[in-house]
Amino acid sequence: MFDNCIVIVCNVSMNPLKRLSTYRKQAMVLLGLCILLPLSSCAVFSYRAHRWEKSVSRDPDGVLSHARAKTWEGEGPAILLVHGFGDGPHVWNKLGPELATSGYHVRALRLPGWNEPLDVKRSITRDDWRNQVLKEADILRERNQPLLVMAHSLGACIVSDLVQSGRLTPDAIVLYSPLFRVSDARSPIVSSRTWFHIGTRILPDSFIIESIFQEQAQNGVARPPTKRDPFNPKNIFIEMFQLMDEREAAPMELPCPLYLIVAEKDRVINTPVALDWFQKIEAPVKKLRKDPTAGHAMPLDLETLAETRNLLLWFTQQGITP
Repeated sequence: MFDNCIVIVCNVSMNPLKRLSTYRKQAMVLLGLCILLPLSSCAVFSYRAHRWEKSVSRDPDGVLSHARAKTWEGEGPAILLVHGFGDGPHVWNKLGPELATSGYHVRALRLPGWNEPLDVKRSITRDDWRNQVLKEADILRERNQPLLVMAHSLGACIVSDLVQSGRLTPDAIVLYSPLFRVSDARSPIVSSRTWFHIGTRILPDSFIIESIFQEQAQNGVARPPTKRDPFNPKNIFIEMFQLMDEREAAPMELPCPLYLIVAEKDRVINTPVALDWFQKIEAPVKKLRKDPTAGHAMPLDLETLAETRNLLLWFTQQGITP
């Protein structure tokens, strides 16, 4: 072993020009890969997005037919439901009707860009998401009833940002698996944020990224790609990470009661970051529940009737009842 080491050292010391030439060749190979891989991936994802587009149906406005905003009528307090990344109002298809049956007026919005064509998504900003939540909340406030806001994943990040900054003033909020930071559980080699920084520098602005991971559902059956929104341009990810960063700078105070619900087996969000936020945030009332069975898609993964009972009990405790 030591003989081999001596030979290597001698060769290095005696052939510096040859060693430099080798390093240059390796650098050229790596540079070529850095250029070739994004270009080839761009072609593959574009092809897959084109095939996926042929498998789905859209309404006249270009929205996926299963992902339109939904309203379940009720006479009592209003509940605004906000979906997450790569999702839509249909993530609330189980809880929404049950809450309306209990007397609440339930509205599941659709965030701009989601479930729309790629050309529309390319112009979407995080302010478009914020403004849609504020617009829908203002409409529900016109009913002169209390307003509850329930949000999941990216939607929970948007709602938290708006409430902490004082732009949204609901009577209570319920956050499921808030996307305050992306988990590294499914990120190879380096952190998800490192991959994001690499991608923003080497990927062209026109690059299409496919969410290749299956939906994380522990109890229910994961939805097929045709019932999700798996293809997104690079700018959507930039907006998402910038939103998370801006939320972190918001005041650590909520003017309304908070109910945080997280999944212990969540592999999409960084749950410890959400729990740390819960410990530090000031609010009139705070409640935390850790579910040991559900995956990230909590509104669909939790047992519907049991979850409805949990929510109704908490709403009653806050004095927000039909």
